Amino acid sequence: MSVSGASAKAAHVVLRPVLHFDEEDSQVRFDECARRLILIKHRQFAAFSTVPTLPPIVVDSNGKVENVRFSLNHRFAALQRSDTVIDFVDLQTNASFTHAVKGGGSRGRWRILSYHWTGTPVADFFVVTTAGVEFYLVLPEKGCLKLVKALALAVAWAVYSHATRLLLLATGAQDNVLHGVQIQPSALVRLPKFEVQLAPPAELPSSAQSLGQPKLRRSLLPNDIFVARLYESIYCIQVEAERQQLLLYQLFRDFVVRKFALAIYSSRAVMSVSDNLLVVHALDSKVCLIFDLRINQQYPITAPLPLGTVASDQFSPLYSPHWTFVAPDLVVDPQAGRVGQLRIDLHTIVRSSIDKACLLQFLLARTHCADVILDVFSKSIAEQEELPTLARMFDLVHAAYARQLLIRHAVVSAPALGSASPASKVLTEFLLSQQQHSLPTNAGIGTLALMLLGEQGSFYQMHQLVQFMLVPDSIELAMRLLSFEPKYPPAAELAIDMLQRLGPGAVETLMECLMRRGLLLAACRLLRSQRMVLYPARRLLQAAFESGDATLFAAVYTHFEQRNEVWRGSKAFAPEEGCAEYVAKFEEMFGPPATIAYGPLRMDRESARTQPLQSQSLLPSIAGPTASEDGEVAGVTTGDVTNPGTVTDGDVTNPGTVTDGADADREESNGQLAEGGWGLTEPNPSDSLDDDAMASSPDTAWSMPTAADLASASIAPSSPPAAPPSEAA
Repeated sequence: MSVSGASAKAAHVVLRPVLHFDEEDSQVRFDECARRLILIKHRQFAAFSTVPTLPPIVVDSNGKVENVRFSLNHRFAALQRSDTVIDFVDLQTNASFTHAVKGGGSRGRWRILSYHWTGTPVADFFVVTTAGVEFYLVLPEKGCLKLVKALALAVAWAVYSHATRLLLLATGAQDNVLHGVQIQPSALVRLPKFEVQLAPPAELPSSAQSLGQPKLRRSLLPNDIFVARLYESIYCIQVEAERQQLLLYQLFRDFVVRKFALAIYSSRAVMSVSDNLLVVHALDSKVCLIFDLRINQQYPITAPLPLGTVASDQFSPLYSPHWTFVAPDLVVDPQAGRVGQLRIDLHTIVRSSIDKACLLQFLLARTHCADVILDVFSKSIAEQEELPTLARMFDLVHAAYARQLLIRHAVVSAPALGSASPASKVLTEFLLSQQQHSLPTNAGIGTLALMLLGEQGSFYQMHQLVQFMLVPDSIELAMRLLSFEPKYPPAAELAIDMLQRLGPGAVETLMECLMRRGLLLAACRLLRSQRMVLYPARRLLQAAFESGDATLFAAVYTHFEQRNEVWRGSKAFAPEEGCAEYVAKFEEMFGPPATIAYGPLRMDRESARTQPLQSQSLLPSIAGPTASEDGEVAGVTTGDVTNPGTVTDGDVTNPGTVTDGADADREESNGQLAEGGWGLTEPNPSDSLDDDAMASSPDTAWSMPTAADLASASIAPSSPPAAPPSEAA
């Protein structure tokens, strides 16, 4: 009888209805491939889906119908009329054609045992007869079947698992020699045959053989075999009634191995699969056993409890003889007119568990269990669980999370690479293997993998490969990323991050990218940090003026005045730089340099014209160097102040120490000063690159650019101005 609602909460496995139907003296069938319940009546048959949103299919039978199976796209219905004849009905056009089993007719021993739709391109339909199995392709235009492959065997019975597309054919004197065929998308794979060992019958006395009595023989029955996929492995499960155990044979393409023996404490059992858990229904004791092969390969992980149902669901008494178990997790109750689905109650398992670490290992392998795991941690902390136990629990969670990140971010799982081409999958696997073994990554392979992913639109996978550095940084790879910016804007940010990691070798490319995107303040900071004093000022001044932002133009102009002050000893631009036009525009907007004091650069135009700011100046004091008590000019040794020599580091308001004329030759290499920068302190890579910070803080106005200032471009710099002649001593 059905248990109450309170009892259902105490069950580890719960049966809940997913479909209601009225039998009305119909023949009840269930198509496990199409997941439809079929009611065969006198003149018609109807198919009902377990998905509530799908409408039923009603077809006129036009004669006797023993069984019906629908194609996976629900276009065709295969009607078994007799032991040798199958009719195919096109539900779209109402056209039909008949297929007769070869060898039928007078040779009556050739009869149909079963038939199924596979939904695979290589063979979408097959028929199992007592003479073997035949695989076909349905040709609706010609109204016939095309034979793909035939396998001749003396078959006693067959078992088919649609979830694994695996067909097992029973042969031999005791029907215990099994031949396996798997219908894969591209080929039919025949597995090696294997023999299932049968225990001697329990009724045979131990002294019978000594008395010369004939041996009793038993045969393997189809109810004793179950095919299941558990944790991506395929098993053939045999119910060994005499020993009250399950024997699990793991199937591989080239061999079959007997892997586990599970104790079930029952001689009559049927099996279901839910969430990678093997659920064994002991029919004699009417309890459920749950096996998790990752935790225990011999005994159940939970105590045996009855199957949980709710009285209002109106199922028949538990494990009624009318029940039919359909793989993987359905139960058909024709007497009550219900189709139920088995579900694992994780909360009940948590309440009945003692070992928290083992429980967490079990939960981490389940789907949709995040709330249950949080509940376990909350209760463990509230109950003041021992620290070693909590440490073990945290280790389990972190290890599972790390594996998940490896799958998602390294892009190796099938779902993550669903849109990737085979070549990109192989290259990704290769890069991951190199990283796991701490080997240097091949730059050419990394660039090729990114090109393939980008061209086919797999930008998420491409982003993960670059972000987690599965491909080595290079200027070529950064330019490849910039080419994908129109279709995937974050690619520009990845490219600039890569150029920044490459350091001085990629400075000019990074500078061009910033200029192209109009990030002029970041470009100025990059010039200062890398001491690129020969970079043409006109390019940045022109871009700043054309932007129409007076504050930005003032900031860029002041930047180059500081550079000129430190480099040449004067704020004036050299004639060969061609900046006279922008000097005139600056004076027109903000007044002559002698009448304006430069403070924070974030100023409005009106205040810049009318009020000099009183904060600390970013440029050297207009009053010039101060004199010390002994009459010497502070910060200057000997030599002509108006014609300084080598400039070293110093305060912003004091351009630095000028040596005498003998050391006045500038040390220049590739357009950069050898020492001292532009008379300021060494750049701090950790400084912020925020434009607001640069405009308001003199100390942080020269920081290295970050990914927030990113860009994409390829602009060659114009010819740099000639360096000033060195002075004689």
